[in-house]
Amino acid sequence: MSDPVADFMAITACTDEAIAIQYLSNANFDISMAANVYVAQHGSPDYSSAQPSDSVVSANPSPLTTPMGEAMETTRMPFAIPTGPIIGGNGDGWSGEWQELDMGPAPRSNGLENAGNEALRRLFSTPAFVKIGKPLQTICEQACKKDKWVLVAIRGGNFASACLARDVWNLEVMEVLTDSLVFYEVDIATEYGLELASSYRVEKENLPEIFLVDPQTLHKEFKISLHRRDPSIIDGARVVEEVLLFINANGSPTQRARRMLGEPHDDLDNPTPNRGSGVEVVEVDRDSSTAESAGRKEQNENHAQGEAEAEKSKKAPERSPVEVVTLDAWQHDGGSGEPCFKLRCRLPKSNLTLTLRPETPVRELVRFLAYRVYADDKESYDGFPSVEVRGGFPPKVVPIPERAVDAVGGEITLMEWNGVRSGELLTVHLQNYKS
Repeated sequence: MSDPVADFMAITACTDEAIAIQYLSNANFDISMAANVYVAQHGSPDYSSAQPSDSVVSANPSPLTTPMGEAMETTRMPFAIPTGPIIGGNGDGWSGEWQELDMGPAPRSNGLENAGNEALRRLFSTPAFVKIGKPLQTICEQACKKDKWVLVAIRGGNFASACLARDVWNLEVMEVLTDSLVFYEVDIATEYGLELASSYRVEKENLPEIFLVDPQTLHKEFKISLHRRDPSIIDGARVVEEVLLFINANGSPTQRARRMLGEPHDDLDNPTPNRGSGVEVVEVDRDSSTAESAGRKEQNENHAQGEAEAEKSKKAPERSPVEVVTLDAWQHDGGSGEPCFKLRCRLPKSNLTLTLRPETPVRELVRFLAYRVYADDKESYDGFPSVEVRGGFPPKVVPIPERAVDAVGGEITLMEWNGVRSGELLTVHLQNYKS
């Protein structure tokens, strides 16, 4: 009986027995599959450094002895990336030009599916339900329309990234999760992939990395822990488990947003507690002293409660009227040929689209946004809440100068505001407020 380790080392010219055993173990001791994976990672074998075993010499020629250059040949194709910002232009997504770059192998090719074994090709091929080759914002816009989370995978050139399809994407349950998720994959070998990894602070040493993104805000909501049974084997079942736990706890993006907005006000519609639930009812004889005592106690409690409420109402200060803030003086009149500054604003309880003149002061815009947050929920605030503005991709806090004055003493305008451009999506968040 032939020795599979010796055969593997003879076929691949591998000189390290421990490495040979590892590849065979990962392939369930299928010599053909293990050899194809090894060759895909290390190139064609150099037979000058390894002596074939007797069993290999006497055996019939294997399909693996075909020219390895042919087996590893890949199709090169132009890969399109945006030449401008992802969020910008007319505010409806990226609107610049596409630049065609020769990025090497086709996006779905990781080198392993061309190794000559059909089962191996299927195992390492990225399935069609995983989106590739498009900007993340385009994927998020599609996910918003379907009310789905976006599962983002950033991969590199290491062996664990090459096995992402084998260990995660090609699990049978993954395609079922498409009801709740849009899957997206990008490689740092592309210029856009490298930029995306930098934006989400993904370290090259930690690749591959998988995380969930809210398609409404493009925020990284949850990083998936990649538990490994082996340095090159990801536990796909644990990935599925973490994703399902997140979805069960949060629902869809819209459901979570509505719940977060509604939580502080859940009891406003029913301020009186249900006295029937959780209250022990004791029936007594009305003629007894127990009933008489209970009646007096209830009257005293009601009287005390009434006095407390009256005292509270006397002490509660009357709310001073809040100034109404508008941007009417800075609205763009819509004249053709005149420059304008268009912004989409996502507030805690509403959305706005503003078309303003570029000379609009930043301070006026921020005061207006704070007023709108107050106007949307007057019961929660005594006055204008303190807000912060986030923009860019992924969204980051945009500094608001304490004194919005430029070098010559005038107001800093939208055109001069660092970090914000026309067409930007601005998300308004609360800093602190009195409720």
